[in-house]
Amino acid sequence: MSLLREEASPKLLRVVTIGIFGFWFLQLAFSPVDSLAALSLVLYEPVGFLRGVPDSVVAWLLHPPAIYYLKVVIMASCAAVIFKVRPRLFAIVVCVALTIYLGLLRGFGGHVSHSDLVMLYAAYFLALFPLADARLSAKERSRVNLSGVPVVAILGALFFTYSLTGLFRLMHGAIETFTSGSLTFWALRNSYQYVDPLWGWGRQLLNQPVWAALLNAGFPIVTLFEVLAPLCFVSSRFRWLFIIVMVPFHLLAWIVMEIFFWEHLLLYGLFFDYSGRRQRHKRR
Repeated sequence: MSLLREEASPKLLRVVTIGIFGFWFLQLAFSPVDSLAALSLVLYEPVGFLRGVPDSVVAWLLHPPAIYYLKVVIMASCAAVIFKVRPRLFAIVVCVALTIYLGLLRGFGGHVSHSDLVMLYAAYFLALFPLADARLSAKERSRVNLSGVPVVAILGALFFTYSLTGLFRLMHGAIETFTSGSLTFWALRNSYQYVDPLWGWGRQLLNQPVWAALLNAGFPIVTLFEVLAPLCFVSSRFRWLFIIVMVPFHLLAWIVMEIFFWEHLLLYGLFFDYSGRRQRHKRR
């Protein structure tokens, strides 16, 4: 039994690499990371490995020139990877710099979403697997499709992020998560909490109790598919069911809760096999 994208081609790996590092380039390009410098260090609570970093170093990192240069380093390194300028070196630079940036953001109470973490893991996989491949002998290389390993790992990060999120919801909220109208609560909270007055579709759930009931009724189904997401690795039928359930859910979450995991939807492109279409096109 083979896993989804286990036989990925070098061309597909190249497309994935451009997509992942292109995502981070655009993410940093449109993120005002230098605004972190305006926040007081009193608000900062270190997380992860940054707990061991002295306050003086953190203060230096948050100084306007330093945080701006961190952004430039990430963007320039992403561009280097995309255009194959010492990609192994600059892929590692991207991962280290991104980890520092996301750690600083989280230290101020900023939210690092599931989708951003999946894309961070994807960057690490693309950076580290080539280093591991270099240590393999020619015989070992012939046994494994080296292009498929990082793609499978990226999909694994996506599927298990879904699965662990669903399991966490079941273990910590149990049945009350689905009987207490939690989705309606989150939709209303986000609609009144965020500052976009032209959005706020979640507010309409108060006037449309039928839609609110339908939204909450579909929540257990979505959670079930989240928990079973790793089955997408081995079952094409389940992948189609997963897409049918999860794509509308993500779109509804965007409309009523202003939460849009478009990065996840981007990775759904790896669910499909395009080789058959190319072969049929060539025959024509």
